[in-house]
Amino acid sequence: MALVTATNLSKSFASAAGTVTALTNLSFDIGPGEIVGLMGPNGAGKSTTMRLLSGYLGATSGSAAINGHPLATHAHLAQSSLGYLPENPPQEDDLTPHQLLTFHALAHNLKNIENHIDSTSKLTRCHAVLHRPMTELSKGMKQRVHLACALIHNPPVLLLDEPTDGLDP
Repeated sequence: MALVTATNLSKSFASAAGTVTALTNLSFDIGPGEIVGLMGPNGAGKSTTMRLLSGYLGATSGSAAINGHPLATHAHLAQSSLGYLPENPPQEDDLTPHQLLTFHALAHNLKNIENHIDSTSKLTRCHAVLHRPMTELSKGMKQRVHLACALIHNPPVLLLDEPTDGLDP
């Protein structure tokens, strides 16, 4: 069974100049253990594809499913099966990484939250800054925190849009 399925996925946006088509009839399946990268020039629809697959955007036509759950009818189940790191994560400047990770853990109904925060923050190497305000963190450290948010519930599917942006090797 495919973990990610897109079938004739299309997305258009209204603009002052008329309708802009970002995707037309995109179809693919991604199975367990597969790693797929989307490549193309700016404006090719890579981030739009990620937003559609994460459920942040609705498709103009076509369908998508995550772990067998159609986004159109079972978005909550689909989203519980994925970790998503958007290109521009929301800025939660009034929170600490620990608070942000706690929020994500609670959203996924995790038990033993502190254990999840500890292991995920160590994995992404942001453990040392868990109790500092997000405003004090570098771009790369914020990226590590947001990656930890995507990973905290150990999802079977990861959607990572520009995941290395701001990270040192």
